[in-house]
Amino acid sequence: MKFKRIAALTMTGALLGSLCTGAFADENVVKSTQLKLMIAEPDTSYVLSIPANMDTVQSGWNDLGGVTVKNENKTFSEKKKVKVTASSENNWNLKLDDTNKISYELKASEEAAETVNEWEFTAADLNKDNGETKNIGIKVAEYDDNAEPGNYTDTITFTASVENAAYTPQTYTSLSTGDVLHVGDMLVVSNSDVLFDGWCLLKDHTYTLVRANVIDSFDGAEFTESPTGEYYVFKNENNAYIPSYMETLNKLKVTNTSDGIVYNGAYADPTTHES
Repeated sequence: MKFKRIAALTMTGALLGSLCTGAFADENVVKSTQLKLMIAEPDTSYVLSIPANMDTVQSGWNDLGGVTVKNENKTFSEKKKVKVTASSENNWNLKLDDTNKISYELKASEEAAETVNEWEFTAADLNKDNGETKNIGIKVAEYDDNAEPGNYTDTITFTASVENAAYTPQTYTSLSTGDVLHVGDMLVVSNSDVLFDGWCLLKDHTYTLVRANVIDSFDGAEFTESPTGEYYVFKNENNAYIPSYMETLNKLKVTNTSDGIVYNGAYADPTTHES
């Protein structure tokens, strides 16, 4: 998602007052212009709606409605997601007391085989007109007529948090100057070699951007692929890594704020891209 950038321009002068005065020929006039750039924080606001209290729970299936998350302005950051978890005060039991209790399961539907207590909502979910709803209900265990009479209760607590969204790798068949490649992105080189400064990605090969640690030795660079690797490198379908020159690799060094590499055009080396 691209965010609006708002520039504020403040003019200040060395000459102050309600009237401007002329300068003599041998005087220097000094004025300055202050520039300020504000980059807006990504929108991570959301509204969480949960099922209402249910006072008439029966054995078997009970439809609770759903858990809904939405962003009122439809501008939730694509780099984030909302995670909602559900917990039970009585460990998924309706309790009268410590002796008398009836178990139940939280499910997405009556037919669902698995229980559920965790949901994820993407930016696309939150930015819909009505947000996204995950349907839920409870399946209460059968109990006999000898059950102790009284009010069996439990409280389900829903906790929501904003987390970084998992990146979905993209596949490219060509590159334009300014394109940013992230870890996992693939480049299918089909028409002609992709040329850089003294090295290239060869035609008829597929390359994936990965992170790797590199040891520079007399026999050539040694690569060890790792999610926390120090450099961004390309790996082809034969598990060969490129580039192999430390001078070039140093332009692709991972930083605390980088999120990939940027393509700077033909015959120029790509460089680390800062997020």
